Amino acid sequence: MEDALLKAKKYSRARYCSVIAQTLFCLAFFIIIGQSGISTYIAKTASSICRVYYPALAIYLFFIGVILNAALFPIEYLSSFKIEHIFGLSRQSFSSWLKDYAKSLVLGSIISLVMILILYSFLRSFGSFWWV
Repeated sequence: MEDALLKAKKYSRARYCSVIAQTLFCLAFFIIIGQSGISTYIAKTASSICRVYYPALAIYLFFIGVILNAALFPIEYLSSFKIEHIFGLSRQSFSSWLKDYAKSLVLGSIISLVMILILYSFLRSFGSFWWV
């Protein structure tokens, strides 16, 4: 029983560390993207592809999402595949995990895109009410 509790604590600590690593990585990513001019370059590229605001915003978000998720992939692999196997909590093959990861990425991207576009439309429509 004590061995199982120790294993559970180690697993919990590993998961917490992976969440902290993902959070810090995302924070650093957005700071670097924002300060380096990469964001501006991507925004200009998206605007040159499509002159209409919302499709250009969707293109911008797509590029940022691809870069972020490509950079986050190693942390995702460690936190949601490797740790589970180390602690004997999963028997899923890598190819099966990769398919599930891709499905969750596509679904999460679509939902995030819709939510961000709705937020931006509210900000554009009602900007005079919240801007001081």
